Amino acid sequence: MSVPLLVYHCKNPNMSDRTIGAPAAIGGRKKVYKIVQANFEVDEKYDVLSVLGSGAYGVVAAALDTSTGQSVAIKKLGMIFDDLVDGKRMLREILLLRYFDHKNILGLQTILMPREGPMRFQDLYLVTELFETDLHKVLTSRQSLTEEHFQVILHQTILALKHMHTAKVIHRDLKPANILMNSNLDVKLCDFGLSRGGVFSTSEMLDLTEYVVSRRYRAPEILLASRYNHLSDMWSIGVIAAEMALRKPLFSGKGYLEQIEVISDHLGSPQGDITWISNRDALRYVAEMPIMEPKSWKVQLRGSSRTLVDFISKLVVWDPRKRFSVDEALQHPYIAHLYNPEEDTLTIRKEPDWSTIDRAEGLREKELRDLLWREVESMN
Repeated sequence: MSVPLLVYHCKNPNMSDRTIGAPAAIGGRKKVYKIVQANFEVDEKYDVLSVLGSGAYGVVAAALDTSTGQSVAIKKLGMIFDDLVDGKRMLREILLLRYFDHKNILGLQTILMPREGPMRFQDLYLVTELFETDLHKVLTSRQSLTEEHFQVILHQTILALKHMHTAKVIHRDLKPANILMNSNLDVKLCDFGLSRGGVFSTSEMLDLTEYVVSRRYRAPEILLASRYNHLSDMWSIGVIAAEMALRKPLFSGKGYLEQIEVISDHLGSPQGDITWISNRDALRYVAEMPIMEPKSWKVQLRGSSRTLVDFISKLVVWDPRKRFSVDEALQHPYIAHLYNPEEDTLTIRKEPDWSTIDRAEGLREKELRDLLWREVESMN
């Protein structure tokens, strides 16, 4: 299948057009830039070119590795120890970036060695591949998308998820902004700070935190503070597929309860066996909801192909037990023609010690510092 290239090369108008000033040398073969009113410290060989984004967990910049001529992305994880919960998420992201080895999952090239040493460092800088854009920026641009684009993007994203789910990891933060893309339609999944590893089998539904996934892409079992597993990721895939077709989010509630109401307006209220809701208060709330009939997916996705409508309808389902798994999604007629079992290999490096990272009482600063420094040293 010949797929048209993307012609839209994203630029975040609020960030990437901002001029990057000249760096200042600070010794130790390091230099520092001022980015988003804060220091951005890199090794001398990196020339920072533009800012790609800024969020709660750091700043990402595009840079040139002058020793190789390779373009890279550098992500600053700032003030790691100010909040140990956030610090643990940063550790989890590093471990997962190193854990996976898959063509559709972002890999970690190196971690820059902090000049302050193991006892005083506060920030870390992660170097990864550089991608031109992400799905969110494409969907909010004037870039036209064909059905072939949809299929190629979804196929690669689900392949990445299959790798994660086989390795017993739930992404938990799937959204268009976390699907990186190049104009040739290479796709990689990123941002694993909220991912959870080593905690489920294909049949388990576990008590995990509900503070995951941007609300628009959050599965109903999470919204209802109930047990969930890897199938919550598949809900997010279905919602993203619908957003690709509609060019706008499928569900846009302003809070937990409104989000449930918006979903009910589309899918109808939950009926029949609702034992997938493990939270008693949520179960009572759902049982008392007014009965609403589902809207036709064909009407909601007017203009979409029959196979895309059917694909989405198998994923955006109230009951997680009835959702397609990654294997079922890959075998669906909408994307099955792209699936090559020979490319579907699982390469897993040494599994992180999840019991240490995710223990109930949490990591203390010294333990977190030691674990992070161990990762820095292993990559330098």
